[in-house]
Formats: sequence, structure tokens, C-alpha cells
Amino acid sequence: MAIAAGIGVTMSVLSYMAMLTTLVLAKGVIFQVPPIIFILSRIGLVSAGFLLRNFKYALLIFSIAAVVLTPSTDISEMMVFMAIMTTVYGLSIVIAVIFGRKKRHPLINEKTWGVKNPCVLMR
Repeated sequence: MAIAAGIGVTMSVLSYMAMLTTLVLAKGVIFQVPPIIFILSRIGLVSAGFLLRNFKYALLIFSIAAVVLTPSTDISEMMVFMAIMTTVYGLSIVIAVIFGRKKRHPLINEKTWGVKNPCVLMR
């Protein structure tokens, strides 16, 4: 039927499976970013301020990744892929704010005051 209409198939099954595998793996890696940011923020290696300061670089990386990983040259598909990455990055920032390590004042600790809560001394 396609031969009679003059339509030729340009994609083989192998290239289609390679493209599908690449897209699925890329989206799987993208959705692993929030748990990784959770762990790194709990350890103290990444903070929400660091993620916000470097948002412009993340946006550049997202745009390059969208161009490389999207199989077509259609700009709308690239923008959707980039929007997904940006949304997940924003969710990671929120996770870092909520679950990140809180900075403590260096003078207020258990060794200095001998108690866990220095406000107890003020009573």
C-alpha cells in the first residue's frame, strides 16, 4: 500500500529502538535528579542557594540536552523536553530547601554551652 502511494519508510526497526531507548533512558535520568539532590542536600554538598545561583547554567545544559536527545528537529518537542527538565530542577530546589542541612551558628553548640539547647540557660 505504501509503495503504491509512493511513500517510503526511512526508519528501520533498529534505529527506532535505539531512539526509543535513548529517550526512555534520558527521561529516566532526569527523574532521578530530585532523589540525588535530596541526598546531596542532606549531606551538605548542595544547597538551595547554590542551585538557584547556578540556574542559568542549568538552563543552558537543559537546552543543549534537549537538542541532543530529542530525535526530531521540531522546536516544540525540544521545548517540552526542556520544560520537563526545568520543572524537575525546580522541584529539586524545593526539595533542597525543605530537606537541606540547616546552618548552625558556630557559637551555639553542645560543647560550648554544655547543654543541647542554650535557651535553657536563660530561664
